[in-house]
Amino acid sequence: MLGRPDLAQKAGEITVEDLASHLFNSLREKIKPLADDVIVYPAHGSGSACGKT
Repeated sequence: MLGRPDLAQKAGEITVEDLASHLFNSLREKIKPLADDVIVYPAHGSGSACGKT
């Protein structure tokens, strides 16, 4: 999963640096190893801040 590391922050539980590290690791370990012909589409996870009314 990839996403902006500044949106999922909860006070005192996890830092922006922690979230940025998760994002970096997801890119390096999950996205980068995919074959060149794989298409990755942008999307929102359920319950994302963007989808709230």
